[in-house]
Amino acid sequence: MNKLDSGDMYTVIANYPKQFATGLRSAEVIQLSSDIDKVVIVAAGTNALMAKVITEVFESNIKTPFIIHPGDESPVSLTNKTLVVAIDLTGKWASALSTLENAHKIGCQIVVVTSGQKAEVFAREKGLPLVLTPGSLTNIPERMLSGYVLSVLVQLLINCRVLEVGARLRILKAIEVINQLYLVQQAKQIVDLIKGYLLLVYAHPNYSTIIEMAKIKFNLNCKLPSFASTIPEVIQNEAAGFNVIKNLRTTALIFDDTAKSEVSSLEMEKLTNYLTKFNIKYLTIPLPGNNKLEKILGSMLLTDWISYWLALSMNVDPTPTPILDNSVLK
Repeated sequence: MNKLDSGDMYTVIANYPKQFATGLRSAEVIQLSSDIDKVVIVAAGTNALMAKVITEVFESNIKTPFIIHPGDESPVSLTNKTLVVAIDLTGKWASALSTLENAHKIGCQIVVVTSGQKAEVFAREKGLPLVLTPGSLTNIPERMLSGYVLSVLVQLLINCRVLEVGARLRILKAIEVINQLYLVQQAKQIVDLIKGYLLLVYAHPNYSTIIEMAKIKFNLNCKLPSFASTIPEVIQNEAAGFNVIKNLRTTALIFDDTAKSEVSSLEMEKLTNYLTKFNIKYLTIPLPGNNKLEKILGSMLLTDWISYWLALSMNVDPTPTPILDNSVLK
C-alpha cells in the first residue's frame, strides 16, 4: 500500500465492482408492497446521484412517479401509499431523520438504508425495514459506496415491482463488461496529461451524473477545486469566463459519447473551438462501455481511478476529508 494512501483507497476502488452484488443481496430480503402511488428517495450528494442514474437509465421502465428528495426542503406530498427510501449511510443526517419522522406519522411504507447510528435506532424502534451496510463496507467513505447504493435502490424497486427483475440482470452484466476494461492504466495515462492543472469537466446532459460525480471525487479525493457543466450550459454561460482563466494552467476533461447526434457534434466542435481560442488544454475521454448503463458506471469507475492517481501525484492522501470530518453537519 502506498504510504500516502492511509485508507487503502486503491483496494476500495479495485473492489468497486463487488459492491453491486453486495448491494443486491443486502436488499433482496426486504419485502415491500407494490400498492404505492409514488417513490420518494431521500438522499443527498453521491447517494442522490445514484438515484438520478436510475431515472436516466431505467426511465422508460418506471411507471410509478419517482422523486429524489434532498431532505433539507419542505417535504413532498406523502400519503400512506408512498414508498419512502431514506439513504443515510452516516446514520446521523438530521434532515433525513426529520423526513422519516414525518413519513412515519403519515403511514408511508418506509425503508431505511444506513450503517447504524440514529437512523438504525429509529428504524428498529418503529419496526421499519432496514438495510444495514455490511461490515466489509463500513469503513469506506460514503462517496466511495456508489455501487452499493445504486444496487440497493435497484433491488428495492424490483421488490415493490416498480422495476422489472431484468434491471438486476442489466446491472450485473454491465459490471461484468466493466471488469474487462483496462481502466486503471487508462487513468494513469490521463493523470500524466492533467496533473498540475485546474480541472474543468464536461459532458452532454445525458451523462450529467458522470461529471457531477467527477467533481465530487476531484474535490474530496484530490482536495482540488474543479468545475463541472453540461456542454450546452458551458457554451451558453461558462465560456464567458474563459478569458479570465486563459492564463491559468487549466485542462478541460470532456467525457464524449461516440454515438452522438449531428447537433451534439456541432456543440462539441463549438466548445473545443472556444477552448482552443483561449489556450485552454482539453482532453476528450470516450465513454467506456457499449450502452448507457455501462458508460455511466464505467466512467464513474474511471473517474475514481483518475482521482486516486491524481491525488498521489499531488502528494495528497485521497481518503481523509478533514473539513467534512470536523463539520458540525456530520
